[in-house]
Amino acid sequence: MQLDQLQQGLQHAFFTDRHRIVFWYDAPSHFADSLSELTLEGVQVINMAGESTLGVKLRLELEEPETLRCSTFPPPSQPRKRTGCWILSCTLVASTPTAFR
Repeated sequence: MQLDQLQQGLQHAFFTDRHRIVFWYDAPSHFADSLSELTLEGVQVINMAGESTLGVKLRLELEEPETLRCSTFPPPSQPRKRTGCWILSCTLVASTPTAFR
């Protein structure tokens, strides 16, 4: 997948399908260096590498609930599916476009 395909897929998820939150799992880290090149007007891209999942959850749900967000996960990719994972409840209601799976 090329950066322009990723850009189009994310635009579709946010502006056609009307998702507020998109979780994108870049397991092979193909786009880690290209995140700053994404031009999604009005969308905040969060690279979850080094981010506090609790802090992001608070921003998603309480502090900025209307902001469009794309949260990217580096390897090992998806959040651990276990009790107590702060971000897991957000992933259950967000979009994960099939083109990115």
